[in-house]
Amino acid sequence: MFPGGGVDRGEAPITALKRELVEETGVRLMGDLAMHGLFSNHANFPGDYVAVYIANSFEDGPWRPSLEITERAFLDPSEISGDCSAGMQRRLYELAGTRQISDLW
Repeated sequence: MFPGGGVDRGEAPITALKRELVEETGVRLMGDLAMHGLFSNHANFPGDYVAVYIANSFEDGPWRPSLEITERAFLDPSEISGDCSAGMQRRLYELAGTRQISDLW
């Protein structure tokens, strides 16, 4: 799964992204982000949306496994196994340019 989490009340989405990324992976963003898309996840959670951003500049920091995140890896999209979620698989195809962007997670 991609790292992620919820946006707290009153919190800006980019602030939540930076917080969740450090909490879950130890990675700190450097530079600008590009938004890949905002996707409806209503089939799984009514009223839910998933925002996907692209970060090209980051700094790896200390990380330890937790109950929520047991492992992390930096992978080429072609190395990711087929056991990821359908939404994540769609995003990988979109990012590779082999599929048009969908509005559904």
